[in-house]
Amino acid sequence: MVTLIQPLIQRLPQAGLCTLLLALLTACAAPSPPMPPMLTASQLSLSTLPQSPDFARGAWWRALRDPVLDQLLEHALVANPKLTLAAAKVAAAQANEAIAASGSGPTVNAQASFNRQRYSADGLIPPPIAGTWQNYSQIGASLNYSFDLWGKIRERVAAAAGASRAAELEQASAQQWLAAEVVTQYLVWRAAQQEIMLQQAALLASEQLAQKSKTLKRAGLVSRDAQNEQTLLLAEARTALIAAQLASSNAQAALAALTLTRQADLAAQAPRALPAWPINTNDLRLNQLAQRPELLAAKYQVESAAALVRAAQADFYPDISLSALIGLSSLSTATLFDSASRRLGVTPAISLPIFEAGALQGALDLQHAHYASAIAIYNQTLLDIANDSASSLARQQAALKIETEAKLSETAAEQLANSARLRQRAGLSPASDTLQSHLSHVNSRLSLLQAQRDRLIAQTSLIRAMGATDSKETP
Repeated sequence: MVTLIQPLIQRLPQAGLCTLLLALLTACAAPSPPMPPMLTASQLSLSTLPQSPDFARGAWWRALRDPVLDQLLEHALVANPKLTLAAAKVAAAQANEAIAASGSGPTVNAQASFNRQRYSADGLIPPPIAGTWQNYSQIGASLNYSFDLWGKIRERVAAAAGASRAAELEQASAQQWLAAEVVTQYLVWRAAQQEIMLQQAALLASEQLAQKSKTLKRAGLVSRDAQNEQTLLLAEARTALIAAQLASSNAQAALAALTLTRQADLAAQAPRALPAWPINTNDLRLNQLAQRPELLAAKYQVESAAALVRAAQADFYPDISLSALIGLSSLSTATLFDSASRRLGVTPAISLPIFEAGALQGALDLQHAHYASAIAIYNQTLLDIANDSASSLARQQAALKIETEAKLSETAAEQLANSARLRQRAGLSPASDTLQSHLSHVNSRLSLLQAQRDRLIAQTSLIRAMGATDSKETP
């Protein structure tokens, strides 16, 4: 086989021979495996919002007009460890970008040394140096430059830049998550405070009804079943109060952990009514998608992984570099700066990856796997955000309708309670009827409170789902 190829090689011109060798050397990389396709919003019948709705922009929580919440969020956005971690990741990504960019330029080093040495009289060095002490001084500077002919440095710089931008977007996503989580726990906490007061009122009414039932039972005016029914309702009221106190304690603990605030400081806060906080969602549709920062971050991770694949492919090509040296060296410091002591050198070099025991192919396969993983993460992020946006809007709209019905129910219960009090004052009904109407009114207020809480939490989730980055980029 060699004897057949040798005459052919001898007849090839020099440029053609170089081209053939280069083709042989670069043909060792295996073909790229098929990559999964990236999903798009149009494929999912989604439309991308050009920007977030008005109610989801900037410091949206200030619309609640609660100074306590504003203070908690201000502290959380500075001190929360997740944001500290996100900021550290941004700094690390930017440092990696700077390191990658340094490879595109020359490196210049300077060195100076002084060596005093006694040479062996029986060694390889002949007289008159043999057996004597000698000084050797040198000063120099060197320059090294690698030519990025195949773009491997450029692609690694692009990959590092993409990873840096992704880290910045992930930091923005962490800030949005923290704001939504703090507001959610704050609303749960404030609602639980209100619920405790209402449950205490319900418990008081239940105790009065149970006492009246006991009195009537002693007089033989009601059956034991009626008394047992009131006892059961009293136990349920006590259980509901304990559950409300537990919900308040849990929300307070979660809020303290998120904002790095002492629980004692939160416990000292007086109960506060839930805010009205109306928002307009009439222009939103279930198939709309916001430019969420985590989706853009996933896109940049895909682009970064693609650049690393191209860089790994370029590793199969030869490296060409140039080194230069200029300096002075002498056995005597007195003659170190003489022109005869100067040193000059230029070294062009080429490195051919002929045999790497599968290392280059393994590195390329690894980058292909990372690329496929990045695409899968992007696709899943897109699907999750689409589902989150649609379900959050549906929950908010449903919660708004439920709250409207709860308001009607509470209004009717209040009117019935007022009528019962008027009848009692006129001597037309017993006090137990008034207590029962009052208890029904308290329960309707509890239902309204829960409906308000659910609507406010649903709005917070919707803002989290619709919270877009300020960037003009498209996912």
